[in-house]
Amino acid sequence: MSRATQDASSDPLPSGEIRFYDNYEAPLEAGDYSVAVTQHVQNAANGLAPSGQPLNQDIPADGPVQQLFTVVAPRFQLDPADVQSTFPPNSSSGTFDQNLPHIVLTKRGLPWERYLVAGNKTTPWLAVLLFSPDELVPPADSSNLNPLANPSRAGTYYLSEVINPPAGTLGPQVVQESEDLLGRVTGLRLTQGGAGYTSTPDVLISGGGGSGATATATVQGAAVTALTLTNPGSGYTSDPTVVINGGGGSGATAQALRGLPCRAIDVPTAVFTQVTPRFTTGGQNSFDELQYLAHVRQVNTGDKELQATKDDGWYSVVIGNRFPSPGAGPVLGLTLNEEGENYTSAPDVTLNGGGGSGAAAVANMQDGVIVSLTLTGGGDGYTSPPTVVFSGGGGTGATATAQIGAPWVAHLVTLEGFAGYLTDSPTWPQGVKRVRLVSLYSWNFTCLSETGDFRDLMLNLVNGQAQGGAGLLLRLPVPAQTYPPEGAAAEVQQALDEGYAALRYDTLIGDHTFAWYRGPLLPAPRPTFQNIPPYSGASAASVYDQTAGLFDQSYAAAWQTGRLLALSDASFGTRLLQWRRTGTQRVNLLLERLNSPRLNAPAARPDLGDDSPQTISQLKTLLQPSLLSETLVGRLTGAFSENAAAKLARAEVPDRSPATVSSLRAATATTAAASNRVSAIKELHARPAVRQLLTELNRQDLGDEDSPLAYVCKWLTELCLLYNVPFVNLVPDARMLPAESLRFFYVDPNYLEALIDGALSIGLQSSRDSLYQTMLRPVLRAGVEQALPTVRARLAAGRAAWATTTATAAPTTDDPLPTPSQTMAGLLLRSAVVSGWPGLEVRGYSDAAGTAPLIPLRLQRLAPDVLLCLFPQAPARVEISEPKEGLAFGHEDDFIVSLRWVTNNPPNQPIGSIIPNHNVTINSYFRTNGPGPVLNVKTWQPYLNQQLNAAYGQGSITLGPADFAIQMVRAPEEFVLNNTPPAPGPAEGAES
Repeated sequence: MSRATQDASSDPLPSGEIRFYDNYEAPLEAGDYSVAVTQHVQNAANGLAPSGQPLNQDIPADGPVQQLFTVVAPRFQLDPADVQSTFPPNSSSGTFDQNLPHIVLTKRGLPWERYLVAGNKTTPWLAVLLFSPDELVPPADSSNLNPLANPSRAGTYYLSEVINPPAGTLGPQVVQESEDLLGRVTGLRLTQGGAGYTSTPDVLISGGGGSGATATATVQGAAVTALTLTNPGSGYTSDPTVVINGGGGSGATAQALRGLPCRAIDVPTAVFTQVTPRFTTGGQNSFDELQYLAHVRQVNTGDKELQATKDDGWYSVVIGNRFPSPGAGPVLGLTLNEEGENYTSAPDVTLNGGGGSGAAAVANMQDGVIVSLTLTGGGDGYTSPPTVVFSGGGGTGATATAQIGAPWVAHLVTLEGFAGYLTDSPTWPQGVKRVRLVSLYSWNFTCLSETGDFRDLMLNLVNGQAQGGAGLLLRLPVPAQTYPPEGAAAEVQQALDEGYAALRYDTLIGDHTFAWYRGPLLPAPRPTFQNIPPYSGASAASVYDQTAGLFDQSYAAAWQTGRLLALSDASFGTRLLQWRRTGTQRVNLLLERLNSPRLNAPAARPDLGDDSPQTISQLKTLLQPSLLSETLVGRLTGAFSENAAAKLARAEVPDRSPATVSSLRAATATTAAASNRVSAIKELHARPAVRQLLTELNRQDLGDEDSPLAYVCKWLTELCLLYNVPFVNLVPDARMLPAESLRFFYVDPNYLEALIDGALSIGLQSSRDSLYQTMLRPVLRAGVEQALPTVRARLAAGRAAWATTTATAAPTTDDPLPTPSQTMAGLLLRSAVVSGWPGLEVRGYSDAAGTAPLIPLRLQRLAPDVLLCLFPQAPARVEISEPKEGLAFGHEDDFIVSLRWVTNNPPNQPIGSIIPNHNVTINSYFRTNGPGPVLNVKTWQPYLNQQLNAAYGQGSITLGPADFAIQMVRAPEEFVLNNTPPAPGPAEGAES
């Protein structure tokens, strides 16, 4: 963790670290601009033109040329891609009462792209406001709906309805911009359908200062049911009037609306004053809380899934100023801690205290103990968990705890146009009772009295695991039992332990049975098969157990999957054919030139049994495209022109009689028959020099990003990392990866080979194609192995990264062909922590101390709550951390905030680390008490500044937004697992 005092964006940032910046100043403020250009022409010598006339004029003479342009930035709408994550996670439940809510944005300059006050580049125009749902006024069109249907309490409005809301509501006072579309009619709202319409009426739009807006009506059941805007018009300064005439009916009315559609919330003025940050300028008590509630972060993204963010590694964060609380709300659940004993009947269960009422529960009995509790009513108004009391029933010892919770909704709002009301006692216009705020983004969550945060979710993944963590391996959760070693039950147990699943299988002859299937992700490492030729088809990859009468179709399914994926990608098929044709052309050309009596090679005929560099160099010379043309030109300009050209003019015309021509054709046919071209090509492929030549040429092609072979290699590399392989092929049974689970695995190299065999099986047109592909497969496989570590970089940066990394990774002609080294391994994580914490960081190490990091080969979310991580080898240590860009803010237990170093002086004290024995409490700096206290940043920030200077700064520290964020960061959670060495047998374990 570091705090940047200046732009250090070009400095490398180590993995797992984060850098904080106060803000980001946009090069140009959002809004409408014009550029005026004029040119003044004057003769510098005497002010006269060559004609003698005075030269002193502006061009153009009628005034400057103007060009209008707009700097576009979000104002009333936000692209969902601009949001990286929120905390607490949307729709989550957990113990969030010690956290301030925040939102992480993928654009580092977004909070400062507009100005709350003109010219103020340090105050953000955005704020995160936290509300209890009942503190917001629901939209008028949804007041009768179930609140659960609209938990955010936001309504959809056109901008004209936001700026000019109904009486008693204050909208933002903003300067109109062209991108707001307030000059156009952008929507029509049908207020009355009328009756009696027998045909389509006319829709007339008039007034409002503009013109050109048109619309049509739709009639159903004698009433107007919809209006369709056909032209938005232009120049409108107020809402025009809509009149519906004709059609034989009457009573239909509508309203014209202008501007962008957006989401907005209506907030009572008292609530607005309670929850908004303070911004006051001028006077002794001026203070800007907003600037301390936003900052910029830079993180290293090497240990995250690839994300399509606008600024890779850069994020802006906007923090709320209000803590949620688990009440006042209902009792949500009961946890039975002790079952008790000697109960003869169900005891009475009462819930006492907690500030609420109405909660009720009953106890469920079995064999003299309480086995569970059923909550029959949650009640309401509980600000703390009530006490659970058992009475009667004849027994003793039962204990339980209650859990309460309350819903909260957070809104990212724009405060543009409300700067004058962000005070302790704002002066509201006469009659104003509520404020309409544009909500750019919103999320809701439930704050519980216990459980549900990052720590609880991660610990739950290994809860109840025995030493060694055998339950964390990817296989069916069948309890281990001891069976006779020669029995069928023991064989089944062994198969399940090795990761197999029994799947329904219909044979070709119509038998209905089952077959064993095991995907590429295994609970134990598996060695690579030796001396196994490539599979020619799915049937060749089937394994039959004659004793049990069952098939193992794992590799057959892999072969077929590779083939289907290849057939579905036309680009891959085309490049694969091009690569084979290139090989065919090279061999054909080599054969022709080796056997051509008219080609005088520059050296003696090469020995094809010798694969030395000298021989290979000779063969490469023969393959030069210009070799024949250069030889011919040399003869034409040399001996031919001197000795033969003159004789050609005196030569006799050859005999072209039919008898002579037939004789020549017969001789040619006899020569062709004597020379078996197929045998010659086979023999040529078998010669060591030719095989080495083709190997070197293909290895050179790997370094050319535009070559077909490079494309084929890239495609197969992604296939080996299981991209696009259906998830059911990876995890054939859902019980292998249940909800809230973590599973480790090894990648079966033989499964990958079957995938490659299937992919390379398409488009084989002859035995010659098969021969060539089999001969060059080691080169292709070596290219895949070399390119595996480059896939993430290529996918992150695009084609340029592939060109650089592939050219670097491609083996040179002097390098030995590499073979697969370590077996790939990884983990699958299925948990709410994946969906709730986007950008989850996963780091693997080859040593248990965590000093030798492994580069992740693939780190990707396969589903909202499923994360796949692949490493080049089995990690000895795995760290799963909260994303640095989403670090939470708040306090620890008992309202404690531990002071942190914010400067490099004194040395050897990492910025962000805790200063020993320097803790402060935050609760005395709450602006409000009760549920959902609001932090008084105006007094808390100076207090932190004072305490840091007293701890070590001695007056040198000025706490800026980045420093304030570092102080407010809660200790980030990190989950560490150490991998035990593989034990003899089918499985390898992990422990936490």
